Amino acid sequence: MAKELGRKIIHVLSGIALMLLISYNIINTLILFYILILGCILSVLSLRLKIPIISWFLREFGKEEEKIPGRGSLLAMKLFSIDIALASIAILTFSDSSSCLIGKYCGNTKIIGRKNIEGMIFGFLIGTIVALFFISFPEAFLAAAGSMIIEYVEVKVSDKNIDDNLLIPLVSGTIIYFLRGVL
Repeated sequence: MAKELGRKIIHVLSGIALMLLISYNIINTLILFYILILGCILSVLSLRLKIPIISWFLREFGKEEEKIPGRGSLLAMKLFSIDIALASIAILTFSDSSSCLIGKYCGNTKIIGRKNIEGMIFGFLIGTIVALFFISFPEAFLAAAGSMIIEYVEVKVSDKNIDDNLLIPLVSGTIIYFLRGVL
């Protein structure tokens, strides 16, 4: 329980840091790509070597099936304009974490497996609010709604679930992109 809370806090703090670094042009897609590659190398090395801070961090907060962190954000930055990418990262950062925590600790109405409606609604509301820092209300509302729907639906390719940390920025960014094309 404490491990999951710690993971979600790190998820939010790293998302906030990434949004600030992007907003102030300190980081771009190439730098983020290099950071992700370095993180993967350090993670693999830490399986064989005791790298003081990294080994502790992965032991305390890692998941056995951990995917490459940040790839959804990198994808959003590469595919969409900066405001859409930032809104997508904000929705991922806050909706994903808050829906999980609220659902786990306050949720009663199950909809799919362990997931429940209370977490979905809270994630949608938080996602809408944080996306408003970067985009208009209709875009934020629909992008957060689409993201929470995809969070609660398992998307499989060749019998493997596609990670929601990749899908949420892709879905939210695509919704905003198409809304701009229609409106």
